[in-house]
Amino acid sequence: MAQALLRSRLLAPAGLVELIAEDAALARELAEDRACHGPLSYAAERLARSGDESLRARGAVVIEPILEVALDRDEQPSNLLLRRAFALDPDRFAERALAEMRRAPDDHQTHFLIVAWLKAGRSPDAVAAVVTRWLRAHAWANQSTSFVLGAWLSEGGDVETVRPDLALWLDRHAEIAEARYVYSAWLHAKGDFEAIAPGMRRWLCRHAEIEDASYVYATWLDGNGGVEAVAPDIRRWLDRHGEIAKATYVYAAWLDAKGGVDAVAPDIRRWLERHGEIPDASHVYRAWLGAKGAVDAVAQDIRRWLDRHAEILEASHVYAAWRGAKGSIDAVAPDIRRWLDRHAEIPEASYVYAAWLGAKGSIDAVAPDIRR
Repeated sequence: MAQALLRSRLLAPAGLVELIAEDAALARELAEDRACHGPLSYAAERLARSGDESLRARGAVVIEPILEVALDRDEQPSNLLLRRAFALDPDRFAERALAEMRRAPDDHQTHFLIVAWLKAGRSPDAVAAVVTRWLRAHAWANQSTSFVLGAWLSEGGDVETVRPDLALWLDRHAEIAEARYVYSAWLHAKGDFEAIAPGMRRWLCRHAEIEDASYVYATWLDGNGGVEAVAPDIRRWLDRHGEIAKATYVYAAWLDAKGGVDAVAPDIRRWLERHGEIPDASHVYRAWLGAKGAVDAVAQDIRRWLDRHAEILEASHVYAAWRGAKGSIDAVAPDIRRWLDRHAEIPEASYVYAAWLGAKGSIDAVAPDIRR
C-alpha cells in the first residue's frame, strides 16, 4: 500500500506530506521497507521540484527523518535515494553526498551526485579530486561527461582542472548536440577560445541551422571568434529562426562583435514586433544602441519595454546604453527613479549613476542614493 501511495500522481505533494505526518505506521514502513525506498525518493524529488518553499519546508520536517533512516538501511547499488534526498535538502545531506562521492569516484553514476552538488551551489573545491578521478575514468563518455563539464565550469570550477579531459572529450564528441552547453560554460568560466574553437567549427558543420545553434553562435561571437567565419551560417539560421525568442542572444552577440547593424536590422525589427516587451529584449536594446543603431528606430519599443520592466535589474544596461546613444534623459528619468528606489545600493547601480550624471541629470536627484 505504501509503495502505491508514493507512486500515485493522484495525491498532490502537500496531501502526501500531511498523510505521512498523521500516520506513524506509514512513516515507519516507508523508512524500514527497502521496497519503498525508490518511491520514497520519488516523493522527495516531487517536493524538491514543487517550487513551493513553504511546502518544501514542511516536507523537510516530515520526510527528511524518514530519508535518514532509509539511507542507513539502503543496500541498493544506485545512489538515487541519496541524490534525491540531497536535492530536497542540500545542507542536511551534504556530508552523506560528499562521503559517497569520495567512496566511489570512479563509478559512472557518481556523475549524478557531482552535478547535483555543483548545481546546489556547493564548493567546487570540495569535489575537485572526485571530478578529476571521474573524468579520467569517463572522459570518453557521451552526455554524462557534458553534464559534469558543464556543471563544473558554470558553477565556479577552475578551467585548468578539466582542460585535459575537455580536450579528450571534444576529440570524440565535439559534434554532439549537447556539446553546445560545454562551449558556453567554458567561456563563461574564462576558458580560452582557442581550446574550443575547432570543436565549435565541427559542431556547426553538423548543426548550423538547428534552433539551439543560437547558443553556439553567441559563444563564438562572444569569444572573439570573428564575424566573417560564421556570417553565412548565421544568415541561414536567421532566415529560419530569426523570430524566435532565443534569437535575442544571437542579435546581441552579433552587434557586440561589430557585425554591423544593417546586416540584421530587418531581422531585429521583425523580432521586436513579436518579442519587444519580454524581459530578454534588454539584450537587443543594449546591443543595438551600443552598436550605434538609430535611437529613433527602437525608441517606441524601449518605451513599451520600460513600461513593463523599468525596475528589473537588467534595465540598468538599457539605461546606460540609452545614455551612450545620446537618448534624452528626460524620456527615461521617471523610470530611472523607480529603478533606483529598488536597486540604488547594488554595484550595478554605478552604470545608472554614470548614465544619469553623464546626461546632465540633476545631481540633487541622485545625491542621497550615491551617498548610500
